[in-house]
Amino acid sequence: MASTYSSRLKLELMETGANANTWGNNTNTNLQTVDAFSAGYLSKDVGGSANVTLSTNNADPTADASNKVLDLNGTLTANIHVFIPAAESNYVVFNNTSGSFTVTVAATGHSANGIAVTQGEYAYLYCDGASNYNVKNSLSRLSGDVTIGGTITEESSIALKENIRPLENIDGLYSINAYKYDKIDGSQKDETGFIAEEVYKHLPELVQLKDGKPESVKYTKMTTYLLEAIKELKKEINMLKRKK
Repeated sequence: MASTYSSRLKLELMETGANANTWGNNTNTNLQTVDAFSAGYLSKDVGGSANVTLSTNNADPTADASNKVLDLNGTLTANIHVFIPAAESNYVVFNNTSGSFTVTVAATGHSANGIAVTQGEYAYLYCDGASNYNVKNSLSRLSGDVTIGGTITEESSIALKENIRPLENIDGLYSINAYKYDKIDGSQKDETGFIAEEVYKHLPELVQLKDGKPESVKYTKMTTYLLEAIKELKKEINMLKRKK
């Protein structure tokens, strides 16, 4: 009686009464595969200019794709794709490469639906298992309340920037309204905030799109516009004071 294999972890699914003499070994191999998928670590040299496909085999804890943490290293000479199996799964990916090129992680056969991992950073990626096998950053969207016992910062060194220029055309800020609202799903009451569609109409750079439509507002970026608005008001107040 032939075994079959699970679609995600490639575990051996043994038929009742099968593998009487090797059942123990086969089960241990399955457990080792689960262990690798749960906490396995792979250091993979992806240097060069060629795309890299992680190896995958049935009931094989030593296959590249059987590991939870993927340390992608080496010196890049071109932008590359690293392909994971086209199956629902999740990985912790560390872009440990050098060279000024990008690493995009995608499901095999679906290069257009991958996501780039920033060099020197970790990403927790999820392949959704849908027909086009989208690979997403699992931490890019959180629901509910989040409490952080510390300070949230964003990289802002001048060493990371170019084409630096003053922020202009902030008039759109004065056309945006603040609202109090309840969530339709009942999860939150008496919330305050903006309407993404309204913000997008006046300051589109402050809105995140989903499927080409406004979905969320970049609230932290709003502070830069508010700062410039305050400075303008300060100038007007000073001018009025001088006229008295």
